[in-house]
Amino acid sequence: MDDLADLFSSLGHPLRLRIVRLLMRRPMCVCRLATALEAPQSTVSRNLALLKRTGLVDRQQCGTFVRYALADSFAGVSLEPLYQLVARLTPDIYDEEAVDAALEARGTTVPPLAPPRRRHARSAMGSGRR
Repeated sequence: MDDLADLFSSLGHPLRLRIVRLLMRRPMCVCRLATALEAPQSTVSRNLALLKRTGLVDRQQCGTFVRYALADSFAGVSLEPLYQLVARLTPDIYDEEAVDAALEARGTTVPPLAPPRRRHARSAMGSGRR
């Protein structure tokens, strides 16, 4: 029960909801997330660590870079309905061209973009629309 409470608690901050919303597009490195969120890398890293501890985010080593991606399930249950709810209630703020331009202007080396996140078939719970 504590794990479930921790999971929902981890989504109780607007920045972490925005991180989840961004990771719904594709796995991303901290520098890309920080640029898109206009937040310090240390703040984004700290919030990613919390999301990882609760099981919402996975860490993927890509050479010298680390990408973060959304976990597919929690305790054997698909997280897709939760992600659909976040998508429905959180605006999509990501402008890939603007982020790329900002990173390039700073001379930040970033890994190539990961492929877009694969979407799962609709869950048995339905789309939630009535």
